[in-house]
Amino acid sequence: ERIENILSNGFTEEDFSHGEYGIGLYFSQYPSKAAQFSTLGKILYAEVAIGNTQTVVKKDRTRHRPDTGYDSILTPGRLFSNSRGDDKTNHLCQEYVIFNAQQVLPLYLIEYTCSEDST
Repeated sequence: ERIENILSNGFTEEDFSHGEYGIGLYFSQYPSKAAQFSTLGKILYAEVAIGNTQTVVKKDRTRHRPDTGYDSILTPGRLFSNSRGDDKTNHLCQEYVIFNAQQVLPLYLIEYTCSEDST
């Protein structure tokens, strides 16, 4: 499985996503956001060296790197709410985009289960 290979050998360009803010590795400090893009029931926990971060608001699917002088980009975030629609849990889920796989150290895999009754 790809996750096991990432844990053993780290990320490569094969793992890059073609997302709204460019071609790279996307990370969030919010597990709920990460779970949206992960294999069901699994989240990879990693240490990410974001370095000097450029905040961007303009989407650019062709971006391959941040501007000169920056090591990563930070998206301002999109409003995210849980599946219950509880306004109290709405927040902006910022994402970091990393364009160099060597800036990321995968640490461990979190496996979880959830039910519709989760609070």
